[in-house]
Amino acid sequence: MGLDRRTFLQGLGLGLLTWGGQWMVSPKARAFPLGNAYAQGLVSPTGRKLALLVGIDQYPYKSHLQGCGTDVLLQRELLVHRFGFQRGDIVSLVNQEATRENIESAFSEHLIQQVKEGDRVVFHFSGYGSQVRLPGTEDAGELLVRSLIPVDGVIATKGEPAVNDLLEETLILLARSLSTRHVTLVLDTSYSNNGQELRGNLRSRSSPSDPAKRPSPEELAFQEQLRLLRSAGRSPTPLNWGQSSFPGFILTAAAHDQPALEGQWNGFSAGLFTYALTQYLWESTPPSTLYISLTRATETLRPLTTQQPQGLGIFSGNPPLVYDLPLQPTFGAEGAIIAIDEEQNMVQLTLGGLPPAVLDVCGNSRFWVVEGEISPDTPQVQIRSRNGLKAKAKGVDSPATALKVGQWVQEAIRVLPRHIGLVVALDNALQRIERVDATSAFANINVVSSVVTAGEQRADCLFGKAKSPHPVTVAMTDLQPLDRPPTKGYELFSVGDLPIPNTLGLADEAVRSAVNRLIPHLRTLLAGKLWGLMVNEGSSRLGVTVRFQLLQPQPMTLLERSTGRYPGAEITKNAPNLADRTSALVTLPVGGKLECQLVNQGDRKLYVLLVGLDPLGNPLVLYTPALSNLSDPNHNAIGSNSLQIEAGQTLTLPRTPSNLNWFITGSTGVVELFTLFSTEPFTETLTLLISLANKGEGDRFVELPNPQEVAQAILQDIHNASAVSPDLLSSPADFYALNVETWAGLHFVLQIV
Repeated sequence: MGLDRRTFLQGLGLGLLTWGGQWMVSPKARAFPLGNAYAQGLVSPTGRKLALLVGIDQYPYKSHLQGCGTDVLLQRELLVHRFGFQRGDIVSLVNQEATRENIESAFSEHLIQQVKEGDRVVFHFSGYGSQVRLPGTEDAGELLVRSLIPVDGVIATKGEPAVNDLLEETLILLARSLSTRHVTLVLDTSYSNNGQELRGNLRSRSSPSDPAKRPSPEELAFQEQLRLLRSAGRSPTPLNWGQSSFPGFILTAAAHDQPALEGQWNGFSAGLFTYALTQYLWESTPPSTLYISLTRATETLRPLTTQQPQGLGIFSGNPPLVYDLPLQPTFGAEGAIIAIDEEQNMVQLTLGGLPPAVLDVCGNSRFWVVEGEISPDTPQVQIRSRNGLKAKAKGVDSPATALKVGQWVQEAIRVLPRHIGLVVALDNALQRIERVDATSAFANINVVSSVVTAGEQRADCLFGKAKSPHPVTVAMTDLQPLDRPPTKGYELFSVGDLPIPNTLGLADEAVRSAVNRLIPHLRTLLAGKLWGLMVNEGSSRLGVTVRFQLLQPQPMTLLERSTGRYPGAEITKNAPNLADRTSALVTLPVGGKLECQLVNQGDRKLYVLLVGLDPLGNPLVLYTPALSNLSDPNHNAIGSNSLQIEAGQTLTLPRTPSNLNWFITGSTGVVELFTLFSTEPFTETLTLLISLANKGEGDRFVELPNPQEVAQAILQDIHNASAVSPDLLSSPADFYALNVETWAGLHFVLQIV
């Protein structure tokens, strides 16, 4: 930005004079009138939409980050294609462009000097965060304040160097200088440093350096100028992120004392929070409130890490929309056409709306190119190659020249490889000989496809030694039950370094013995990975709703999810009240009475399976009395004994009141539940479940002895129901082809307390 400091401050002063003293009022008067704003926003928000996006990977003096530039891309494509921003109204500062002065100048020139009342503003920052010490005052001692590290975050001075960070108070003062109340700050960074650059296989965005002893004089002088221009004249006491005078909302990737993490996928890295939020918003059917969206991001993150996104701000009445804007178009999408190559008769797609696990293996999947409702004449494209979030696709039965840049694409047929394995990362704390032995041992396990070094490539889990006293029971051995938890045995972790329950072994266990002991857990992890590939809540064209109701101790609707693309789907859905003001997981009390309502909103009979993982990592399947009859090999008998819902009907589970405790009778922790619907019986799967006969009476979740085989059988059943022509697949024997018109998969992550 070519704006000198004097011109910058003069322009800023003019902007503040225009805004006047509208925020110098009582806290009560400053509460957002979002009841009216929400209703107005659903019709047609007025004013411009402007954004400033900052992403820094290439710091010159620290270990590099890898996903911040991708975060900028994810936000930019989302704002353009789903929130109606004009590309010319989005300024991006990446790597060397993102100096402190450039960020502050761009905020003034692009935002403060242009924004008018009623405009919408989004500021996004991805990069390192830190803390800076400020001198104390007569009333208070030394202050420790949070900061965002620009690319020129350290300046050379005589003696100890000063930092050149953008202080959080400066950012709030800049945001309060905007002539609008519709401001959203998205901060995919963190400030708590414990010296760890890696958390398992994920990279921390907390600066690895200790808090700086003083900020740059230029930053303090600039901050003071901002105060004077606003006639504040206060001492440098840090502002509160949630202070009622802030004109909007702040979305943070993690709680104050947690690291914000970034992960790797095939071909790219990204911030966990930014990717989870933007991916959900791509597929979401409006309206999507801020806290519902944050809860969905939390559900994506929680199986990997305890990182907890936060939404800070004040509202009254109805919950606010994300970015205080309705989504455009009203239907969701997995991506959009961003370029057309007439010479090769190909289109380039951005696919930020596909779930990350699906994007990694989506092969030659097909997509509809949509501008409204699907019809027999709606064109399709088929993926030919992919590089990160972008893919090249060829028109099916129509040339690429018949398509247009900006058209949305919706998933039609999901193509998945049949041979999918686990990628295991080895903890960097392991000794060289341990790593050699582990690599050799994992090579002999058929569910493991590759072994990598932590932090270098994507992975599904981490193998290493326990790092602290362990909160769960040590794994059982064939020799003796262990009731003492050693602290240095080998175990499995999530990629975010969460111990996987019941995988910890003896402290003196050999590496090869540990790997062989973990084979059943690896099979369960692979089953969970395969179940995740069947989730298509956003793209399914079956009309289903899943509703969890807590009956005791206090009746309430805990959670409700619906598919949104079936013919005749309602655009507006009632969000569950429970998540209106929080971004945390939905919690269930141990011993509470719970029922689940499965609603078939379509015109075809549907068959249902429920599988998942309990708080101890055990694989579960919903057992029903009909499973007792599965010993009959007759195909029709298997179909008739399937759990099924007639068109337009609701099935309430469990059907026996004595089983209302379901999976909340045991340990506390996180439960993952996958609810799968198909237009045809799960014949292959039910055949495998014959071994569960005589598990008792009534509907209940029971432990699944063969989770990997069951997961593969479910994929085969959906593949069979889809009946996709083999001509679609380059090698039919090597792929599953799943038609979104024949199956729906919904994923729930719940906390039992």
